[in-house]
This record gives sequence, C-alpha cells and structure tokens, in this order.
Amino acid sequence: MEFTHNPAVYTNAVDKKRGYFLPMTRRELASRDTRKEQAGFASELIAIRQRFDLSQSAAANLLGVPSSAVARIEQGIMAPSAETARALKILPTLAEGKAPSPCAIGSSIGLDGPDELKAHTLTCDTCQAYFEWMLRRSLLDRFEFSRREETTVK
Repeated sequence: MEFTHNPAVYTNAVDKKRGYFLPMTRRELASRDTRKEQAGFASELIAIRQRFDLSQSAAANLLGVPSSAVARIEQGIMAPSAETARALKILPTLAEGKAPSPCAIGSSIGLDGPDELKAHTLTCDTCQAYFEWMLRRSLLDRFEFSRREETTVK
C-alpha cells in the first residue's frame, strides 16, 4: 500500500488510539478528488439545464450522450468522459442554437498550419471541444443521410 507524505492530506484519517493523523493512500486521495470533480460537473450541468430550460434528453442530444448518462452525471454517480466534459463547456452555445467555434488562436492558425493547429489543439480544451463537435456532427449527418437513402431505395 502506497502512502503520500504530504501533511496537507492528513485531514480525515485519524488513529483514534494514538491520536495522530494517518496518511491517506493515493487511491483514497484520487477517490476524494474524483468525488469533488463529479460534484462540480453535476452542479454545472444542472445549472446549464435550468438556465436554458433543457430536459435531460435535450441536454443529452446536444452533448452526444445517452440521457441516462446525463442523469448519472447529475446524481454524481458517474464522472463524464474527457470528451463529454469538454462538450459540457460548449453546451450553453449549443443550447442557444449556435455552432461552437475554436478559440481565437485556433481560428488564426487555420488551414495554413495543420501541424501548428494540431499542436495547439492538444492543449486547448475549447478547440478540442469544437473539433470533436464537428466530427460528431459530420458522423451523425452521414448516418442520417445513409438511413434516408436506405428508406427511399426500398
């Protein structure tokens, strides 16, 4: 079992008999941090849904996840994936019926420097969310188009 030696984390683990703090394991620390993070995502998602009067299913459609995932995130049962967490940042834009856009730096790099744009996108959550949204949109559009073709051919 690994222990951390940072005194700042000796808050909850107390040896009652000896009266001193026990270090928390890394797993306990990660679990504590994850719960705080999940609560943050939950409150943010609930606030956005209330502000834009979105149902869970409407928010799920905009985020590109099942409505059960939205419910589990709001209840703190599940943490969103990294992609969903980034999509959560652009949810207000999507709820207003607008398309998201890359950040100012991502827009200025443009198509002139694909390597620079790739390097920038690796560190910019806004641009990652934008390109993931664009990819998800194009895949959904292709799927809907192919489904329409199948129904018209029959």
